[in-house]
Amino acid sequence: MSKAKGSKDRQVAWQIVEKRRNVHVVKFPARRESWALLLADVHWDNPKCERGLLTRHLDEARSREAAVVSAGDFFCAMQGKWDKRASKADVRPEHQADDYLDAIVGTAVDYLEPYRSNLALFGEGNHEQSIQKRHETNLTERLCARLRDRGSNVCRGGFGGWIRFECKEVNGRGAGSRTLFYHHGAGMDPAVTKGQIEWERMASWLDGTDLVLAGHIHHHNYTRTKRVTLDASDSIVKRTVHWLRAGTYKDCYADGAAGYHIERNRGPRSLGGWWVRFYTHNHNLRLEVVPTEE
Repeated sequence: MSKAKGSKDRQVAWQIVEKRRNVHVVKFPARRESWALLLADVHWDNPKCERGLLTRHLDEARSREAAVVSAGDFFCAMQGKWDKRASKADVRPEHQADDYLDAIVGTAVDYLEPYRSNLALFGEGNHEQSIQKRHETNLTERLCARLRDRGSNVCRGGFGGWIRFECKEVNGRGAGSRTLFYHHGAGMDPAVTKGQIEWERMASWLDGTDLVLAGHIHHHNYTRTKRVTLDASDSIVKRTVHWLRAGTYKDCYADGAAGYHIERNRGPRSLGGWWVRFYTHNHNLRLEVVPTEE
């Protein structure tokens, strides 16, 4: 079992507060910079999951005292008896058990325990919702509950939801906040547009956010747009919106020889998620978006 470097838990100073079932606030302490790690489609229990890469990113999150957010499909969970896609080749040895669903939750908790203080929120994806529809159990809630039993403050989010990141300056003068809207994502694999059309649709109804996070289609990309409005004093205000598509940690391409991904003539995908660095400049809160390294 892969563990973080050093088994001792490293506490973080930020807090997460649940306002509603899918609205949360992360309160960072006064510091020069704060970090968030945004992920989706980890598919942790799949043999094709690049756990070494995931461990490296979570180790970096520990060193940065980052808040980790996962926007659904942390589990793959496709190898139950009910699933037509089930394949013995896609089951890890430790999950070849009569209590398959219990096994993937239990081993995930063991893996994540060294990072329990960094885990802020797990949203739900279509894989978790499929399990709930067929088996009447919520893997995301079970994972979060087990982690909270081990001292984590992690929250369960929704298929979509909001997170407000509140930051303070070192001198205590206050910096402000930035808002993230997350949604697991929808649709099939858009080989040409790579999810851009979904962004355009969301932009027609989504308002008041600085960051948008989605996954689902296993593409890793980023775009930035501007919104303009008038404030209460009739001044023109321009807001930058960062649109983040988190990639997966499941390497379906491998050597390109065979498999569902190859049969549909799909190429390799960039793996990983996104770092968001919050910092202050001239007493204003700013943010920087950086891809995780493969």
